[in-house]
Amino acid sequence: KNVVIFGEGGVGKSSTVNMIFGRNVAATSSSARGCTFESRCYTAPGDGYRFNIYDTVGLNEADRGRVKAGQAFYNLIDLMLRLDEGVH
Repeated sequence: KNVVIFGEGGVGKSSTVNMIFGRNVAATSSSARGCTFESRCYTAPGDGYRFNIYDTVGLNEADRGRVKAGQAFYNLIDLMLRLDEGVH
């Protein structure tokens, strides 16, 4: 199973990943500025299967972040198209 977490920068996407895993696996920041600069995959076992959670770059960081909004959107679409089994 593939789960892609996406949204605006600094809203808690990486914190959500950590909550799902019950421990700190993704870097987080207390700033409204995002700290994820590329999509990262975190794999966890499920009940008889495994699932991948993809933490992605914030979509609205504009000039505040290291990844421009257009590039972040392109990277998200590219990630979803590359997933062999699609997004669940």
